[in-house]
Amino acid sequence: MVIFKENRKFFEFAIGYIFMGIGQKLMGVGLLKPWSENAQVLLWLGLVGLSLFGIGLFFIRTLSSQVQQVH
Repeated sequence: MVIFKENRKFFEFAIGYIFMGIGQKLMGVGLLKPWSENAQVLLWLGLVGLSLFGIGLFFIRTLSSQVQQVH
């Protein structure tokens, strides 16, 4: 736990990018394939992907604004 406290900004940045990547993949699967397969399940995947993508952008945006305020 000490590692997380010392490097909090790094872990938030890394989690933000991970959420963006997973969200982007799920959005692609959920929004591009519903017409060829089970539409309801894939649309839910798209919505989950969109929310993860949004959370990732939120993490990265808050950290980047903190860095700009420091400099």
